[in-house]
Amino acid sequence: MGSQIRDFLKGFYQTIKTVDKYLKFVFITGISKFAKVSLFSGLNQLRDISLSKEYSTICGYTQQELQSTFGHLILSQDELHKIQEWYNGYSWNTDKLYNPFDILLYLQERQFLPYWFETGTPSFLIKILQQKQFYIPQLEKTYSTEQLLSLFDIEKILPEALLFQSGYLTIKDTTIYEDITEFELSYPNKEVKIALNTLLANHFYSQSHLLIKRFKHIFYSSQLEHLPTFLNNLFAQIPFQWYTHTSQYEAFYCSIFYVFLVSTGLNVIAEDTSSTGNIDLTVLHQNTAYIFEFKVDKANPIDQILSKQYFNKYLNFEKIFAIGIVIDS
Repeated sequence: MGSQIRDFLKGFYQTIKTVDKYLKFVFITGISKFAKVSLFSGLNQLRDISLSKEYSTICGYTQQELQSTFGHLILSQDELHKIQEWYNGYSWNTDKLYNPFDILLYLQERQFLPYWFETGTPSFLIKILQQKQFYIPQLEKTYSTEQLLSLFDIEKILPEALLFQSGYLTIKDTTIYEDITEFELSYPNKEVKIALNTLLANHFYSQSHLLIKRFKHIFYSSQLEHLPTFLNNLFAQIPFQWYTHTSQYEAFYCSIFYVFLVSTGLNVIAEDTSSTGNIDLTVLHQNTAYIFEFKVDKANPIDQILSKQYFNKYLNFEKIFAIGIVIDS
């Protein structure tokens, strides 16, 4: 199917080229851009503006545009902050932008829901992440160059490029090393972070909504004594045939745990950077910090939390829990 679509588009662009003398301006947009060599032969005078600063704000609302156009409809600073948290954050290497589709529907419905995300079901994306054995917590922070983000080879799809081009990741920071530009990518906002991980949870378990509800209750009620039982039930439901070759790695178990945590809407930080190393997962809720470390068939992971003093980063919180999770292979 992918090659058929590519061949159709190639014919479309060649047709445009044949009527070039009648065209003054043509603007082409879509979710993903294909490699120019294979698709745009015969139409070689294109200017790619995907990462052009000159046009970086044409596909969303800036903060100024939101407040000048819709400010009279936003009732409080608290509401404005939540709108920003849920729907702002898209960036093409310049200003952060709001998703227009989300803003317009939110102002009608007055509920914080994943309006844009629900316009499509990216099942193809889930399959690719699984095929590539992509480390799901890496969605919080992954890196790519401009060249990789610009490519879309349908036979060799890079998860980072696909996630960026389809709107599930966006540019958070830019670093230039001599002639190479490196982008830090992450979720654009709360809508995408929660909705995408809920979709992943549904992929793993048909009754994931019940598990998410239970997981959320454990943290919101601070009943951590129920966590071991929950985790045993969670991992016991994974068909062993799915991950025969990857189950030995703690990254897989950490990914499953991460997916369900994020789906609850809790503030989850993967690969949380500290001065002494990266914490596997951190959850921040109601002035309490939960620090998680995962190990497979090893000694108590809490020893690592204590020896590296990961808790120092959160000494300003009322409570800090160090939680070690050991997976028996």
